[in-house]
Amino acid sequence: MTGNPWLDGLMSSSLQQSINPWSFLFKPSGQIGLFNVSMKSGDPEMERNIIENVASYGRQLGRLNDVMSVLINHMPINGLTPDERHALAAFKALSQQIDAAKAGMVIPDEQSIDKMIDGLAYLKMNSPDTYRRLTDRLQKLTMDSRVRPLPP
Repeated sequence: MTGNPWLDGLMSSSLQQSINPWSFLFKPSGQIGLFNVSMKSGDPEMERNIIENVASYGRQLGRLNDVMSVLINHMPINGLTPDERHALAAFKALSQQIDAAKAGMVIPDEQSIDKMIDGLAYLKMNSPDTYRRLTDRLQKLTMDSRVRPLPP
């Protein structure tokens, strides 16, 4: 036990790990991966069948994310409280980060833009040709009429 009630509660029942590699290989323990979270399913065999033959948890969450995005993009936000608007904004940001990760991109934030600016300043002083080539690309991007801002 760690002494942290929240962590102890999590670890005591819902987080399991097979440590002995021989028992993992030769005694079926019902564990699929190295770490598993016990869902206390009413029908573990049905749960396993769905995950193995229908859709992984990731695919299921992806579908829910897609549906939520559609609903959110078509819902009026006039009567929402500030907390509810914040929750929608947080969901949209998470959804955008997931889409970017799937596409192999990283959505920039202020900190990463600051690092990029520092890198460009370095290139300007130490590699002017590379600096011009990269800043030309950025300038073309900002002028491209096909690039539309994301909805708020």
